[in-house]
Parts: sequence; structure tokens; C-alpha cells
Amino acid sequence: MPELSRIGVSLEDDLLQEFDRLIAKRGYQTRSEAFRDLIREKLLSDRVESNKPVVGTLTIVYDHLSQPGPKAHGSSAPCRRNDSGSYAHSP
Repeated sequence: MPELSRIGVSLEDDLLQEFDRLIAKRGYQTRSEAFRDLIREKLLSDRVESNKPVVGTLTIVYDHLSQPGPKAHGSSAPCRRNDSGSYAHSP
């Protein structure tokens, strides 16, 4: 095993309690084991994220029936939203 270094860590009480629950849930014997694993996970995650291509989408939602002027399918009459919120063909 590589040589270990000791460090001090200051945490708020509620954060430490939550960390202790995580330790128990994952079955660690000591806080040190948990800290080492969390640090390794974060370092690996950062390495993966820095080499990963970024993909995104741009989605535009347009309600063409609520705008003046468009035509309903199969009809030459424009559709308009009436006072009740439903659509009707304009005369």
C-alpha cells in the first residue's frame, strides 16, 4: 500500500451526519475509506467529463393554430382560438 498522509477536514454538523449515513449505507469501515473513494470517484468523473463530447438539442415549440393566418389541414379557412380556448375555422 502506498504511503498515507494525514489531513484535517472541517465539516458542518449536518453534512457530517449525512456523510456518516452514506458511510453506513455503503459499508465503509472508516471515514478515511469513504473520503478516499469519493475523491477517486470525483477525479475519475472530472477526467471523463473533460474528454466527453458535448451534445445538445434546440427545441422550438410553436403553436401554429393560435397564430392568425394559418390554415387547418385540408381547409382553406384559417384557424383561430376562440374565447373558450378551443380552435375554430374563421369564416
